[in-house]
Amino acid sequence: MLQDYFHFTRLERNGVICLLFAILLCLFAPKIYPTLFPRTNELNYSALKPFIAKWDSLQPTNDSIEQRLFVFNPNTVSRYELLQLGLSQKVANNLINFRKKVRPFSRKEDLKKVWDFKEEDYIRLESYINFSQEESQARALAKPSKQSELFDFDPNTVTKSQLLKLGLSKKAANNLINYREKGAKFFKKADFKKIWGVTPDDYARLEPYIITAPFASNEIPQSYNKNLDLRVNVNSATSEEFQKLNGIGQKTADRIVKFRNALGGFISIEQVGDTWGFQKETFYNLKPQFIITTENIKQINLNTATVDELRSHPYFKWREANTIVEYRTQNGDFKSVQDIREIKIIDGVLFSKVEPYLAIE
Repeated sequence: MLQDYFHFTRLERNGVICLLFAILLCLFAPKIYPTLFPRTNELNYSALKPFIAKWDSLQPTNDSIEQRLFVFNPNTVSRYELLQLGLSQKVANNLINFRKKVRPFSRKEDLKKVWDFKEEDYIRLESYINFSQEESQARALAKPSKQSELFDFDPNTVTKSQLLKLGLSKKAANNLINYREKGAKFFKKADFKKIWGVTPDDYARLEPYIITAPFASNEIPQSYNKNLDLRVNVNSATSEEFQKLNGIGQKTADRIVKFRNALGGFISIEQVGDTWGFQKETFYNLKPQFIITTENIKQINLNTATVDELRSHPYFKWREANTIVEYRTQNGDFKSVQDIREIKIIDGVLFSKVEPYLAIE
């Protein structure tokens, strides 16, 4: 039986021998080839080495450049000047390549699109970014002037073409029509602001021309009967108290309270708008009804906190939490909250957000 499996015909044996020979040839060919066919014209780079070394010595580096801050135009600034501003060689090259190969910079925020351009560098340099007067005028001329016609309209019946005549963007007009087609109605003028794409300027310009037809009392949602003069303290209100506000249901109210407890309290009213699932339009409408007190903000002791305690805070991820604890283990207790700025991954933006929630005890 076994002989049947391990028996080779003469043709198969020749094939195996040829295959082994080909494998051996591939293995030893790189070593045999230079011996059989030596190079006759070997290139000698030794004469170029002094010139290469001199060229390298002439290239500016961050260590050899005195760093300073000055007003600059990102469309004309040189590579050397970018190094003076404290940017790395890689970022300086990326910035110049961006304006050459992608497009010129038209506003300050465009610098964030440069590969590897850090947020802390943008914060540090933002006040020094300045475009020429000609570029500013060109950007103003590039914005198409919107010819609008003002007339009375009911957002419950107005057509898309009429919305465009009123000066709304196509996006805002489409959003309004879609909002209405889903069964929603405009019960008062302020409802017009709920449409995504309707800017505060649009509303201020069109508000005198908005007309809403009267509805039967049973058609008006109960939320519209809520007290618009009610004021809610975002750091002490319960879920039930949040639900008394127009536009906040139980799920949103519970999320606000949960987010507040995870933070340790709100430092500013703007943080309430960061609650997951809380629509921005609703937040901005309710913002005048929010008040805040910050006496009882819960803080984390940097010298005793564990990784799990730090990462439980919404502003910390596991990486930052673990790095803080490792840094403390290697260097001893923190003397001040500012000491965590020595950790590279704790940038200026993150530090400004978490500082009120940290303490040294």
